[in-house]
Amino acid sequence: MIQDFKLAFKLIRYGLSYKLEVSMGLLFGVIGIVVDFFSKGETYVGGFYIVLSVFMIFQLIISLDVSTLIQSSGYKRKVQLVFPYLVVVPLMLIAFTIVVFLHVSFIYTGVNGQSAADSFIMQTQYLLQLSALLFLTQCYFGFCYKHIVLATILLFIAVVPFSFVSSTLSFMTGVCNSLPLTIVISYVLVLGGAGVSYLISALFYRQKLSQMVFQQSIKRAMR
Repeated sequence: MIQDFKLAFKLIRYGLSYKLEVSMGLLFGVIGIVVDFFSKGETYVGGFYIVLSVFMIFQLIISLDVSTLIQSSGYKRKVQLVFPYLVVVPLMLIAFTIVVFLHVSFIYTGVNGQSAADSFIMQTQYLLQLSALLFLTQCYFGFCYKHIVLATILLFIAVVPFSFVSSTLSFMTGVCNSLPLTIVISYVLVLGGAGVSYLISALFYRQKLSQMVFQQSIKRAMR
């Protein structure tokens, strides 16, 4: 396991458009930190960007499978089903934990213009909404590299009503009254998303990568 982890990290730099993907990841991370710090829980976009920055690594590892050398080697299965999750899941948990600590601190330091009770509800709802969105996003990453159009349509169908409902209804108030329960459920959703994503990846393992996803990256790599 440790050897696979080290190998996966070494292989990242050989992914398609390595510099671009790393730059995008850093940009997402910086934007996410700025938005999350200043919005203080009013929107989960900042936290989502922080965690999303880690998924650039997921794409870099998956892109290795474009190589005919990987396709014909014993590493094909590991590149698609082991390495991405072995590297990304721990980093995602670290990023999510940073977000959790930040918003728990908002509960105790308070948010200007809000009562302590309102601030508590807003931050706990934030964590639940973010973790639910991360669950959906990970499911998307599970098969978007094989069926990008279908995956995008399904994600859109799932996210639009989710965003509307979570922003207009206080259906999570009962759960949000308990900070420990909120945090536990949030981590269960995040880890559950990783598990479902893996199962989806395994289901579509034998299918070819979508040329639409990596076509531009391949062209840039050949220049």
